[in-house]
Amino acid sequence: MRVFSALAVCGGCVWTGLAIRRDLARRARVCAQIRLLLTELRTRAVIGEPILSLVQSLSEEKELRTLSFLSDCCSYCRADEDFPAAWAHAARDFLQSGCVDGEIASFLPQIGRLLTVGNGERLASMLGAYEDVCARRLAAARQKLATGGKLCVQIGVGAGVLLGILIL
Repeated sequence: MRVFSALAVCGGCVWTGLAIRRDLARRARVCAQIRLLLTELRTRAVIGEPILSLVQSLSEEKELRTLSFLSDCCSYCRADEDFPAAWAHAARDFLQSGCVDGEIASFLPQIGRLLTVGNGERLASMLGAYEDVCARRLAAARQKLATGGKLCVQIGVGAGVLLGILIL
């Protein structure tokens, strides 16, 4: 019975380390996708593509499918919510998952309003500034994944082995 308990504790510790690493990887992936979204919005919205059809087409792109708030935004618009409110509503729902940090979370709900009131040059400038923020956060997330992700797994294994030995 002790052997089974030791293996269960060891496995739980390893699983926890892997789960933390997976969360760090998800944060980096979402940050990269938001950066790609901003790039697409900057290039396609500035040339005058209709906003709702642009968001609909972006929600169907393979590289952006993790950003579920895009399709939610379209759904809210079909339910007669105006676009800036629909974007903000969908973005806030998405941010509740905790997959991005405070810096990105602070501007993401505001982009819908910016897309409807910004002119070409101002829109490109603001989206470019947001892209720069995402680039910095992406670099930090990748660094944290490279160092912290490996460390979490190693700590999980080490703690599991140590606790397993103590149980035996």
